[in-house]
Amino acid sequence: MAYASPALVELAGRPQLLITTARRVLGLDPDTRAVLWDYRWEVPYNNAIAMPVLAGTNQLMLSAGYGVGAALLEIRALGNAFEADTLWRNRNLKNKFNTSVFWQGHFYGLDEGVLACVSADSGARVWRDGRYQYGQLLLAQGHLLVLAGDGELALVEATPRAFNEKHKLPALKGKTWNVPALAHGRLLLRNASEMTCFDLRPRRTDNPAP
Repeated sequence: MAYASPALVELAGRPQLLITTARRVLGLDPDTRAVLWDYRWEVPYNNAIAMPVLAGTNQLMLSAGYGVGAALLEIRALGNAFEADTLWRNRNLKNKFNTSVFWQGHFYGLDEGVLACVSADSGARVWRDGRYQYGQLLLAQGHLLVLAGDGELALVEATPRAFNEKHKLPALKGKTWNVPALAHGRLLLRNASEMTCFDLRPRRTDNPAP
């Protein structure tokens, strides 16, 4: 096994259990556990950590560090069988353990610690800027909430036009590798030593607090 968690998804019109192992990625039938398709995906030291990212109804993107890079797969149904075709593969996005996000035809993720935007159609890198170490990121309302490896929190516009960091603030102290959580307008962040919560809900102007 590798480090990536299994995920229940739907690809090519069929529910599948998506599993990343030490040497391949598999689509399993969740009821019978039969292998529907498999794709060879080897990462040095078995460090396949980042989760596959769905891009539409039948495509998914794989990414890994250690010089591996990324690949976009298309899962096609062939009667009762399936096959995984490689649409593109390159080293323009190397997610070490921080999973990318997909938004409006582009992937956004940390390419060995540097935020990058990659075209889903071609795999071409659109831009690469902003050093956030081995942090994590979330997509929310067309923006990226990037929690850097040193605990800084940045708000970056999710657009292929250019890198646009709108705001940055110190959120936690020390090494921060944990994935943020966003629920009901509250952003929860933590690392090995502390936890914090930011209220991101719009402020009411009709009855301002004293």
